[in-house]
Amino acid sequence: MKSRYILRLDSFEGRDTFLRCGSDDDEFLYCIVLLDDSGKAEVVDSGYRSFEEAAAAWPECVTGS
Repeated sequence: MKSRYILRLDSFEGRDTFLRCGSDDDEFLYCIVLLDDSGKAEVVDSGYRSFEEAAAAWPECVTGS
């Protein structure tokens, strides 16, 4: 069975890797992650500015349905 979760991604800058996301005001965004029984995770949607915005688009992540 596959499960969907809302995940917050924060910008990160390492020595030789980086992830930049967010806006002029924030350094994060929310995405939807699909997790299968084997533990494999896949980002299936991204770009939400808040948890509430992601939850409105993907209510099954909050209700567990």
